[in-house]
Amino acid sequence: MQRFREALSQETFVLTAELPLSPKLNRHAIVSMAEKLSLSVTAIQIPDHTNARPHISNLTASALLLQAGIDPIMHMNSRDRNRISLQSDLLSAQALGITSILLMRGMDLPSDHRPRATSIFDVGAIDFITTASAIRDGEALSSARDEHVSPFQIGAIAQVFDPAPDWTPEKLKAKTDAGANFIQLPLCMNLEILTRYMQKLISARLLWKASVMVTIAPFADREAAVKTKASLPDSLIPQSIINQLEQSANPRQTGIDICAEILTAISMIPGISGANILVDEDVSAAAEVVTAFQAAQPS
Repeated sequence: MQRFREALSQETFVLTAELPLSPKLNRHAIVSMAEKLSLSVTAIQIPDHTNARPHISNLTASALLLQAGIDPIMHMNSRDRNRISLQSDLLSAQALGITSILLMRGMDLPSDHRPRATSIFDVGAIDFITTASAIRDGEALSSARDEHVSPFQIGAIAQVFDPAPDWTPEKLKAKTDAGANFIQLPLCMNLEILTRYMQKLISARLLWKASVMVTIAPFADREAAVKTKASLPDSLIPQSIINQLEQSANPRQTGIDICAEILTAISMIPGISGANILVDEDVSAAAEVVTAFQAAQPS
C-alpha cells in the first residue's frame, strides 16, 4: 500500500480524493467508493462530520480503508469533541496504523442546524496540533504508544486569500512550529490569487517545514458550484467557472474539463506538492479528472 506520507516526500505531484461521507453511506458503500477512487489517487481523505451531519465515524471509516489496503488521511475537528475525546482518538488512530491526520477547528454549526447540537471547541487549532505532536513524538501518553506502529504526520488547514504586500503567514508558521508537516488549502480554483498566496509562503520559507496541498472539485452543473460556494465560505470559485457551467450543453463534462485544466495549472505553481479532489456521489468524475490531467502531462 502506497502511503500519502511517503508520496509527499518524493518529487511527484500527489493526488488524493475526499469521500463525501453522509448518513446514507454504510460500510460497504464507503469501501466500494474508496476502492474506485484509489485506482486514481494515492490516498483517500476521510472528513469529520461533513456539513455537521452524523455519519460513520472518521476513525471507523479510516479503519475500514486500512483493512481494504487503502491509505486514509483522517480529518479531526475540535468542534465536536472535548480534549479527552480528541486525545483518545489520536491514540486510537496511531494504534490502528493511520499515518496521516488533518487537524482543524471545524466550522461553526449553522444557526438552522436541527436537531440542535452544542459545539465544544475545547482546544484551539494550535493547541490541537501541539497535543497531536506530543502524542506522535512520545512526549505525552507515551505508555499507550505502540513502538511497532509508524507515527502519523500531522496536517493543518489554511485559508487562501489575496495577500497584502506586507502580509506574512504568522499563523501558518505557528502551526508548523507546533508540529504540522503539511498544509491543506481549502477549495481554491482562482489561480491568480493562489499563485500570489503561494509566493508569500515561499518568501516566508514556510515550505521548508511543510508541504502544501490544494483542494479542487469537478462541478456537475451550475447549481452544484453555487451550492458549494455557499456552503464553503472559504472557497474561491470564480464567477467565470459558474458562467461556463451555465452556458454548457454538457455541464458535467465541462466541470471535469475545467477541473483538469486547473489541476494542470496548479501542478506548475511553485511550492504546491499536490491536490485533493472533492468527490460527490459521481465518483467516476474524479477519476475522469485524473485521467485528463495525466493525459496532459508531457511524456
